Amino acid sequence: MSFKKIPGEVKIVFPEEDILNRFSSLHSYVRQSGSSYRTPWAIKDRKLLDYLLVYVEKSGGIFTVGDISYKVDSGDLFWIPPNELNSMTGFAPKSKVIYIHFDLIFDSRRSLWNAYIPAGTEILDRHDFMHPPIIDKLLSSLSGRLDLYDKSEIKRLMTKICYLHDWYPDGKGLLELSGLMLQLISHIIDNLEIEKPFKGLRKKNLDKSRNKIVDNCSEIFDIKSFAKDFGCSASHFRKIYKEYYKESPQRTHINAKIKYACRLLSYTDKYIGEIADELGYSKNQNFTRVFKTETGLSPRQFRENVFKHD
Repeated sequence: MSFKKIPGEVKIVFPEEDILNRFSSLHSYVRQSGSSYRTPWAIKDRKLLDYLLVYVEKSGGIFTVGDISYKVDSGDLFWIPPNELNSMTGFAPKSKVIYIHFDLIFDSRRSLWNAYIPAGTEILDRHDFMHPPIIDKLLSSLSGRLDLYDKSEIKRLMTKICYLHDWYPDGKGLLELSGLMLQLISHIIDNLEIEKPFKGLRKKNLDKSRNKIVDNCSEIFDIKSFAKDFGCSASHFRKIYKEYYKESPQRTHINAKIKYACRLLSYTDKYIGEIADELGYSKNQNFTRVFKTETGLSPRQFRENVFKHD
């Protein structure tokens, strides 16, 4: 069965599958939040029913999440999932932490319950109140200290969430708080794989990806293939690449293709149709259009220009 095209209809660019699944499944809800200075403090081993995000603005101490203990410094960010044994000790005479208890998936039968779990609670009998597992490979893998490139926006969002949560104790800010939590989670996801100024092995791998793009300029551009080699999603690879090289991977591919075309036009006597075919264009006209857009000259004009100046 065929459908008539609707006037004004445009082609939709669909998000990647993991992004689409995440968007359709997350319905965040803020249970508790706080931002305050503290004297030396300690919370013994316990397990939570919800998620807990803690930003250490000013402190020193020891946090344990699961089997790993962390020496805490100012600027650290901790993600504590449900049913994960954890403990916290703050040493500083005057420490400050920002914390948010939240659900990734809201359920009125489970979420509208006080999230406070007393210190020392290791086993909970009320497993019907436990946040269910989430079907998200990335988010379900988070636990402990998050090593992120940029935490300034995370701190700002967490501070705003705490303020609004305190301002709307009657739940009138549910939608706004949910939106802010999604922004916060999105920012964490975007930063998870970014490292400071692209040093060491990560910089070397990024250079390898760029060289591969240039070397394969005659092939059809497939960003998912390059991202897979680099070990991240296509959207994240595009973001990292552009941040470092100040151009998109596709722009690198186009530039390399045009430079290769210029060499073939200048130093070989191949027909323009042959060059177009070698560069992966199905039609000569497509090659001519792209080449003229990039250089201001048609392939024929470019070749004539080269010979004119010999």
